Amino acid sequence: MTTSYRLCVYAIILTAVAITFGCEKASTSTPADSAVLSQGPPDVEAAKIARAPASGASASGVDAAGTGEKLRLTGLTMTVPQGWVPLPVQEGPMAAKSVFALPRADGDEEDGMVRITHFPGMKGMDKANIDRWLAQVGQADGTPSTRDDADIKVIEAGHVRLTLVDVSGTVKATMRATPKPNSRMIAAIVDHPQGPHFVVATGSIGTIQKWEGAIQAFLNSATAD
Repeated sequence: MTTSYRLCVYAIILTAVAITFGCEKASTSTPADSAVLSQGPPDVEAAKIARAPASGASASGVDAAGTGEKLRLTGLTMTVPQGWVPLPVQEGPMAAKSVFALPRADGDEEDGMVRITHFPGMKGMDKANIDRWLAQVGQADGTPSTRDDADIKVIEAGHVRLTLVDVSGTVKATMRATPKPNSRMIAAIVDHPQGPHFVVATGSIGTIQKWEGAIQAFLNSATAD
């Protein structure tokens, strides 16, 4: 066998091996690539997780996504009205335990909001909380609201005591929020053996009027465990 003939044979063998190895590698990588594509790009998946309300529902204790379910809080159970939209909540001792959007009334520019917090260390501090809420609502002359500007009442129901504050004006939903004119706040101290919980509903006058009955029903549903 001449040298040139042997070189030709070796070249043919090496070419066949390379083709075979390349085919095996391609067939092995195909399933993995398909799995990655089926999941979508990582940034898309992250966006889906960020928008999902599951974290809010879990943290708030809502039995299922949606409304009309039982909201289980520490020592307290309340019934979420139909139409309220659960929103994600943040972690932390000062964070709200549950947050709901109140779909806006016709003609309004934004939804209202209901926030539920739990500060058992503030039991017996009703006056301070009422004064704080009144300070978050400015009147037409620019001064903070007083008790004369608000409807304040106390309702006793078994082991639950509701202190309600209803006031309109330029409302700050929280101490750090941007003031919103032509708005209304319905705030409540929901006191019970493991309370109090605080429920604060804010929004435009029209939107809060739309949901006023539902807000009252939500508060009336409070049952101490």
